[in-house]
Amino acid sequence: MGLFCRRFLLDRGNTLWRLSTTKFERMLQDPAKLCLPVLAGQRVRMADVIVELMDREPVRIV
Repeated sequence: MGLFCRRFLLDRGNTLWRLSTTKFERMLQDPAKLCLPVLAGQRVRMADVIVELMDREPVRIV
């Protein structure tokens, strides 16, 4: 059993965009270099989803 995290951005139309943890961390380090043009100029929301795994299969959202 284990846990893993998925990070999502939600745009104005409530479309989900999955964002890898690596890309998110790089964006924090250098926001001018690593941007998402499709989301430029708008306010977005972020959701972190923690999923419990059993035998590498998702069991539930924590």
